[in-house]
Amino acid sequence: MYREVKRNIIRAIASVLLSSSCATFRSEVAAHPYLMQSREQMYAATQLEGPSIFLENAMDYFELTLPEGATAWWTRTGPNTETALYIFEPAEPESTLVFVHGYLSHSLSAAFLVRHLLNLNIRVVCADLPGHGLSDGEPGDIETFAVYGSFIKDTYDFCQRRWPGPIDFIGHSTGCASMHEFLRQGNSGYNRIIFLSPLVRSWLWEASLTGLSVTEKFSNTFPALRNVVSRDRKYLYKSKLDHLRLRYVSVHWVYALEAWNEELKTDSVPITREILVLQGTADTTIDAPYGKKLYARLFPNLIHTDIPNGIHCLHSDMQPNREIVFREITAYLAD
Repeated sequence: MYREVKRNIIRAIASVLLSSSCATFRSEVAAHPYLMQSREQMYAATQLEGPSIFLENAMDYFELTLPEGATAWWTRTGPNTETALYIFEPAEPESTLVFVHGYLSHSLSAAFLVRHLLNLNIRVVCADLPGHGLSDGEPGDIETFAVYGSFIKDTYDFCQRRWPGPIDFIGHSTGCASMHEFLRQGNSGYNRIIFLSPLVRSWLWEASLTGLSVTEKFSNTFPALRNVVSRDRKYLYKSKLDHLRLRYVSVHWVYALEAWNEELKTDSVPITREILVLQGTADTTIDAPYGKKLYARLFPNLIHTDIPNGIHCLHSDMQPNREIVFREITAYLAD
């Protein structure tokens, strides 16, 4: 009896302490300088190439701490797309890698991955997709997926001008589709390529298109579904408040995705580049089985690795899960 009462008291105290800790964390996050600065202020800062207090605030918000001697700055590039680039450089970079995020997100959502790559002495160039983050374009929209291919080329050309030599690539979801389109256009140049949860079509695709035919009669956008994209609670809460993260899906973007899918069905020339694909087995954002089957035909030299119980944002999941992904990335880049 005494032991049971004691256990209940301990549980009650722990619950109070946890609630207090959560309340403190939430109030601190809500008052963070990053959330006080507007997109317009940050956009203007990207036009002045170099470090910025706005970038420092954003990095602090996403807990992107730099290794000793590392630097961070941002800039813009073109000519095909007006793109915001975030450059993170270790003290003695040994290679250069481009990272492109997924739909509705932006570059700093990959803070965990960027920090890991910096510790490997890799210079990381993060590019905001057109219509995302601090890049130009209608929010969450794209004219056709061909524009994504041009965006990847612009980013590659920028890197080659600054740091001639091999350029590696990691994409997530729509970032992978952008690289896929770049390769479909007959481009080359990137060295090692890694796809995280590559987008071909979304989860419950046919049902989504049926619902879209009704939605478009009333609006050009609709709220994004709240799929579980990470199980890191701090990350999820900060993402919820993040004003650079988009909240609505463009109807036109979905139709652009549908048109791209129809093009892929008729592709007859395989892309012979070796690509590493890391795919979570619990991903309910994209139609992973469909994508895996299509990729087997389009990428004959593809290396596919399933991440057990992995969800869509593999690189932003809770620490034990993302460490598995980071080990796979490290091994492939070191090969």
